[in-house]
Amino acid sequence: MPLTKYEEKLLKEFSLAYSASGYEKNVSHLFKEHISQYCDEIIYDNLGSIYGIKKSKAAHPLKVMVCAHSDEVALKVTEICANGLIKFSATSIWNQILMGQRVTLINSKNELFKGAICATPIHLLTAEQKKSPIEVKNMFADFGFLDKEDALQHFVSINNAIFVDGTFEILNKNRILAKALDDRIGCALLVEVIKSLKNVALPYDLYLGLNVQEEVGLRGATTASQMIQPDFAIVVDCSPANDLMGKQEMGQLGKGILLRVVDGNMIAFPQLIDYQKKLCNQYHIPYQYFISNGGTDAGAIHQSNQGVLTLTSCICARNIHSNSSIMDVNDYLANLKFLKVLLKTFTPQKFDTLVKAGR
Repeated sequence: MPLTKYEEKLLKEFSLAYSASGYEKNVSHLFKEHISQYCDEIIYDNLGSIYGIKKSKAAHPLKVMVCAHSDEVALKVTEICANGLIKFSATSIWNQILMGQRVTLINSKNELFKGAICATPIHLLTAEQKKSPIEVKNMFADFGFLDKEDALQHFVSINNAIFVDGTFEILNKNRILAKALDDRIGCALLVEVIKSLKNVALPYDLYLGLNVQEEVGLRGATTASQMIQPDFAIVVDCSPANDLMGKQEMGQLGKGILLRVVDGNMIAFPQLIDYQKKLCNQYHIPYQYFISNGGTDAGAIHQSNQGVLTLTSCICARNIHSNSSIMDVNDYLANLKFLKVLLKTFTPQKFDTLVKAGR
């Protein structure tokens, strides 16, 4: 089933926005524009994570936290060379995808400059050099600056963010090719979820928002969970598909949401996996089991305060942490359906049952 025009536009808006770790305002402002009309209050932590609150009329309501992350993998300016070329560092980007890529630099006045990562022509490489990938420390980005002074006059500074550009494309109606699907998928899903709850009276206070700096160490999730002190949390993220080697591998595009049982920073709560599976079966939502070496914001949230029951609600995409990620539309819609079902049916009684099941 293809996305609606609204769903497509929403996902495209979030995907094309520039939002590096520590520089998340573009996505934060976009998120606020979309959710404000459906929330009773907007709050921030001091790192910049943003949450909308939909308040319950119940006495002493539980706090349910639903979150994605607003940052994307990016490059940072580390040196402005005498000839105007820019040296940079890379965060969680595989260096083999970088050579020859189109990039955008955002300077200290929030102005955009288009450029490219310099690729040494194959004609000038020795036979030995051709055997090995070029390291990031030996790459340069060219934004057309004539020399260092020219770059400085354009307010280019150390630590400015550089983004690897990618267009937003629909592939064969069923799949989407775009940059930053990790985790703009989650950003778009959360907007759709809060919109669907506009006229729904919830028996709990819903805190729905975006954490900053997930890609560099779950930092926003740490401070946001300390601020909110949730009873129950749901983390919506994008995980790496592992289907290039065959159908037997975990993480297949088009096979539904991920029952993420263990990853690099959390062992899933068994009772929550059972709960997730039962809801999927009851409402005919496709799902698949998933194990990952990486992690999500759930790793920080479930360890906060006295411990928080935390569930991940993820889908997978190919080529994440690149400008050419590919997701399956049906996985996106499956996750949207799951989130709506869970939030509309979740009760304090269900929470008590889940807590007791872990004791």
